[in-house]
Amino acid sequence: MPEYTWFICTLGDAKTNEFCARIINPENAQGDMLCEDGFRRNLWQCDSYEAVDHMIKNKQKFALTFHVFRRKGTDGAICRVDFLERKKRKQKVVKPKALKTF
Repeated sequence: MPEYTWFICTLGDAKTNEFCARIINPENAQGDMLCEDGFRRNLWQCDSYEAVDHMIKNKQKFALTFHVFRRKGTDGAICRVDFLERKKRKQKVVKPKALKTF
């Protein structure tokens, strides 16, 4: 199984930055990181995936604005991870048909 380093990009939102500082060590704030798409971003480096999971679970509750990035190994490219942020689709509820009685 590949080893990943996880990052949070807060999109410049002060409230999200403050939330990150509570769950991620402020010393892990990385500035001017080159990402796979060629853009440089200020990222929060997470100690583990649990911090990313905590951010995702609280995204709607606290109106947090961020993107998740990850790096494979120690020298891989930093790329955005979209599939973690997608909302789960609600399943359509199918009502059972009424039974005919004779």
